Amino acid sequence: MILEHSGRLSFDISRLNNRPSNEFKIIGAIALFCLLLGIGLFAFTAITGSELMVAIEMTIYSSFLNMLIIGGAIFALVRVDPEKLKLGADWPVRIFAAALIVSFKIPFFGIFKQFPMKDRGFPLDEGLASFERSLFGGRDAWEYTHQYLGSLQATMVIDWLYVVWAIPVVISPMLWMAFVKNWTVRVRLLFCWVMIWAAIGGILAWLLGSAGPIFYTDLIGPDAGFEKFNTSFGALEQAAKAANYEMYVTNNRLRLITHYMGGGYAPANGISAMPSVHVAMAVLFAIGGFQLHRIIGWFFAVYAAIIWVGSVHLGWHYASDGAISIILTIALWKGSKYIIPPAIRRRAAPAV
Repeated sequence: MILEHSGRLSFDISRLNNRPSNEFKIIGAIALFCLLLGIGLFAFTAITGSELMVAIEMTIYSSFLNMLIIGGAIFALVRVDPEKLKLGADWPVRIFAAALIVSFKIPFFGIFKQFPMKDRGFPLDEGLASFERSLFGGRDAWEYTHQYLGSLQATMVIDWLYVVWAIPVVISPMLWMAFVKNWTVRVRLLFCWVMIWAAIGGILAWLLGSAGPIFYTDLIGPDAGFEKFNTSFGALEQAAKAANYEMYVTNNRLRLITHYMGGGYAPANGISAMPSVHVAMAVLFAIGGFQLHRIIGWFFAVYAAIIWVGSVHLGWHYASDGAISIILTIALWKGSKYIIPPAIRRRAAPAV
């Protein structure tokens, strides 16, 4: 598909055989789903065209910059040892498709969180808080994390790791599309990435509308347990400032609540807790990692566990938000094999 001739690269579409043809058909269907979802959200919400374009431009710059960096690094590696990598001639098209989908899906998710989710409100917080207290002996889950991980140093590390999550969220689809050998596994991972935003962070988040512990006293009402959280975490924030460290959770919380009260649309805003997209994506990183190498898979499995604990420790989520997300993501991965036509699935190498 990409041929080298006289030291230059050229594109040969005639070399697309049935395997990549089937792959690109499924990728095209995923992209079309994202586009139609975005058009629907634009048509039926109060977002303006100019607001949407600001969000799309930001993610286009981010994802395509990452694409150029990743693509350039891969191209250099391919030039050094093309036989060792064996990525297939169509790898540039695959990462371009992933970058395109990333560029549009994240802003569309933001529209959903800032309009339909806000209209829905947060009816489940009281029930979730009560349920978890019944599980944890009358205490909130955050009390246990603060008991064992409540030092400033541990909290700063968790805070940093929680924010770093944004990097693999953007680049993982491109890395999967480049390096995962089995094309059916590649498209399943891409499909799961999209459906975490659309189904777990979208449909289910609407059905299970909740704001989370960090916003409880602002948006739900007075509660002794979460007032205690505010006091406990406030002491950590003051200690961090004394150490010349500004916690990301502090700035993000203020930004989110200010925007929520003000209304309108702004990139990277919106409030919802159950289920946790943070945890769901971290679990998908681990699933994708195992498709590349066992060590990568275990690295991200540990990272997913930290994200789950961190989501409780920082107050973003109830413990059950992460537990439900883990179950849903694994179920989504197992069920994603059915997006591959049966005849192709029978011929393809088995995937985990």
